[in-house]
Amino acid sequence: MPFLQLPPFVIALIAAELTPSELNSLLRSNGWLKELLTPALLQIAVSDPENIGKKALKTAAEAGGISTVQLLARMGLPGLLKEGHHISHIYSEQIPKGICTLLNSEMFSIEARDRLGRTPLFIAAADNPSAVRCLLTFGAQPNIPDLADHTPLMEAAEHDAGDIVRLLLNDRRTRVNQGDWTGRTALYLAARWGCENATEALLEDYRTDINLEAWLLAVERNLNTPLKIARAHGHKRVVDLLLKRPDIIDGERPNRWIRTGPGYFGI
Repeated sequence: MPFLQLPPFVIALIAAELTPSELNSLLRSNGWLKELLTPALLQIAVSDPENIGKKALKTAAEAGGISTVQLLARMGLPGLLKEGHHISHIYSEQIPKGICTLLNSEMFSIEARDRLGRTPLFIAAADNPSAVRCLLTFGAQPNIPDLADHTPLMEAAEHDAGDIVRLLLNDRRTRVNQGDWTGRTALYLAARWGCENATEALLEDYRTDINLEAWLLAVERNLNTPLKIARAHGHKRVVDLLLKRPDIIDGERPNRWIRTGPGYFGI
């Protein structure tokens, strides 16, 4: 008897013994088998969570399959993954449609933190403005730090992502002057690494305290403000941006710039 003429319960029993590639071939040849093969496919996803399972969640998210995501979640798939309830690790691309599907399934927390303490917003803040916009729309908290005490705004600043800095600052919940455990703010970090785009974006917001001192660095050495650290590392363009702010406090004398190689360094 041809396979497709077998009773449905027999097909379901056979499907449970097939490999993923064999099941895929059946689905490609006959779409009406979908309902019969779904239980077997779901079981395979759960049996290999880090590979097939994660791919199944990602595919369902991209397709807008909220019910499929919910079904996989109810089968316990997220709990079998290393970072199971963290949408950024399930769906690293973080395209808005996929984010919306996962969050609308009500099976995942927007504030889930991975082993480094990073939220989905923190990860997106490095280089994914569309994901940042989507997550903020869903109400993601913008000030949750990672284990290094850095916030999403600091992450965006260190990656010189000026557009993302602006998105975060447009959310009035964002604390622009929040510091890490040493007192370094997003502006300080942008100045330290010569991130011109991020510095410019931060300076557009007059809530930014341009003279705020990193308290621990004030004890250890005299490079405790954004201006001082930018000068010390030869980031002249950043220094120029900082000096344009009318509220800047500049204790340096102009003749304290010396050439010590390819850049200028303050002494």
